Amino acid sequence: MCDYIKKEEADERLKEKVRNFLEKLETFKREQEYLPLNEFIWKIYLDTGYYSYVSLMPNGTLRASNLKMLFERAKQYESTSFKGLYNFISFIDKLKLSSKDMSGAKLIGENEDVIRIMSIHKSKGLEFPVVFLCGMSKDFNVRDLNQDIILLHQDLGLGPKYINYEEGESYTTLAREAIKIKSKQEMISEEMRVLYVALTRAKEKLLITGLDKDYKKNIAQKEELLNSYSNEEGKINKNIIQKYLSYLDWIELVYLKREKELKEILEVNIHKKQQILKQVLIKEEKKEIDLSEKLKKVENKQKDKIKKVLEWEYKYKIPKNVLTKTSVTKIKNMKQEIEEEKKIEYKIPEFLEKEKSSLTSAEKGTLMHLILQKLNEQVEYDKEKLTKLIDRIRKKRNNL
Repeated sequence: MCDYIKKEEADERLKEKVRNFLEKLETFKREQEYLPLNEFIWKIYLDTGYYSYVSLMPNGTLRASNLKMLFERAKQYESTSFKGLYNFISFIDKLKLSSKDMSGAKLIGENEDVIRIMSIHKSKGLEFPVVFLCGMSKDFNVRDLNQDIILLHQDLGLGPKYINYEEGESYTTLAREAIKIKSKQEMISEEMRVLYVALTRAKEKLLITGLDKDYKKNIAQKEELLNSYSNEEGKINKNIIQKYLSYLDWIELVYLKREKELKEILEVNIHKKQQILKQVLIKEEKKEIDLSEKLKKVENKQKDKIKKVLEWEYKYKIPKNVLTKTSVTKIKNMKQEIEEEKKIEYKIPEFLEKEKSSLTSAEKGTLMHLILQKLNEQVEYDKEKLTKLIDRIRKKRNNL
């Protein structure tokens, strides 16, 4: 390169560019020995103007974001025990070969003109021009409170079930019911906070969707409850709120309670399933009508030709059950099989000929196992006690 610069015929501007490049290269070699890796990479971006250059290229935002991501990776690499530019380049090369963790930078931000699908918890702290709240009619998950497990509360403690081993039955306890009530109240409070987050994400318009099988009936029930729990302060009674366990029910209660005040900002639209399906079917019918109108314009002769071509069948069809290739031996064997089948007499099974009069050995064994499971080891059984136990089991089974 130095010999190239000394040539007299070399262009002065080109000589200056090469000289500057070599000077910068020597400077970078010295600086990489003492500068942290991330600072060194950012200095290269600024000194060479490369960051500004790629930002002005097509898809420049993505290119600049990838450079930022390289800077962040260098910063993370410096926090480990490995140091130096050479080791970092080797690390990147290994990542390329293994095809791991080399995805490009993500550009979607809060103000991007895109549709984002996210949970209510993920949307906390963000705002959007238009927000759709979907599936608001889904009930809250309260299955854990009704399962056959010991309930646990940080303040109230354990809530077990009472199990009567003699009777083979279980009952709830006051401690369990207290924990269920307390947990339900805490769950409702948390869901109210989540609903508040959902309702405050939209800047311009908020659309809430939900399904209701019998809208008129449910609205009438809510109105009746609101009238029965009259409140001078205009608040909804907590007993009504605890009765309904979905966001849509709560929103409907507020709308019914404050209908006059909310009419200016809230609009309720009911779309029936039949109407939506009808709109879809109308589009399909239009296509069929257009096709039939075109067929009407076709001349009779052309119709006959088309029909003849479509309905044409080959005269000499091959029967499905006839073998295309066989031998004399196979035919002889087939004939013997047919004759043997004629000789077979098909008898009616014994279980169809007469009704079963007694239990099988397997059924007797099942009954014995069932009774042994219900026996209490601490009780001495006699004939009378065994009879009572069997009667109790039979009654319990019949009530199921």
